[in-house]
Amino acid sequence: MACKIIWSEIALEDYNRIVIYLMASWPISVASDFVGIVNKKLDNLSQQPLVGIMSQKNPAIRSILFTPHNRLY
Repeated sequence: MACKIIWSEIALEDYNRIVIYLMASWPISVASDFVGIVNKKLDNLSQQPLVGIMSQKNPAIRSILFTPHNRLY
């Protein structure tokens, strides 16, 4: 059974800002690719909640790289 992904208000605002920036500064295909990558990674995360790299400081925290400039903790 898949886990539900719950966005914090800050995370959702950051995500929306990134998408708006990409749409304004790059071809629409770049923003579309970014949204697709995020959706795919979140779907994977909901299916496998322990996926990602464990933090060295706190093993309870994991991270997933979305793009070279965007990481989810």
